[in-house]
Amino acid sequence: MRKTTKLTMLRVFLLYSAAGWIICLAGVFVSTHTAAEILRYFGGVACDGLMEVPVYDYWFRMACGAFGMIGVFFLLLAARPAKYAAVLMLAGWFMVFEGIVLAVYGATLGLPPTPWMGDVGFCFVGGIGILATMNSVTGGKERRK
Repeated sequence: MRKTTKLTMLRVFLLYSAAGWIICLAGVFVSTHTAAEILRYFGGVACDGLMEVPVYDYWFRMACGAFGMIGVFFLLLAARPAKYAAVLMLAGWFMVFEGIVLAVYGATLGLPPTPWMGDVGFCFVGGIGILATMNSVTGGKERRK
């Protein structure tokens, strides 16, 4: 595969990863009622009263802010992958590791497939895609001899 094609694919995987994480920033700014509806919709389970507990509302906003900033990190990587080539492997393995964590806990907690299988697929596609195309900017230097 041509190097320019691989670089384009790397950027696509990085932008895909950025979009999946950065969308969480919206959760920082929504009302408590809307936050509860988001959890109900994506969680597939009722969470009546959950967001009325201040610490859960706080943790929801904290998680949304942190996840959103992960998206900003991936956006920076997509904008200048050669400049940040040293962290591409970390970014790819982060996505794969997160996918494994979500798969293990989604299955062991007996959650319905809706909230976690899409997240697992998102993480594996993004992570494996980054790892498979990152040598377009690292030149294979990611492996030490």
